[in-house]
Amino acid sequence: MLYLLGIIFCISILFGGIKLALKLTWKLTKFVLVLVFLPLIIAAVLLGGLFMLAIPVLIIVGLVAVVASLSKELVA
Repeated sequence: MLYLLGIIFCISILFGGIKLALKLTWKLTKFVLVLVFLPLIIAAVLLGGLFMLAIPVLIIVGLVAVVASLSKELVA
């Protein structure tokens, strides 16, 4: 009986580790996409001469970032 309890405990630790790894991977992917690819896309749009498209995108992304940071402060 104690052996079965040990196996269940080990499996729960294994699945907890997998869950933690997936959460970390998702957060790291979001961080890299926002930090690396979004500025590259906006710079490419600006260099391509599409100022009328780039300026509203910058404003919208800025507003979303401000709202997201404020909502995290309110929740925490």
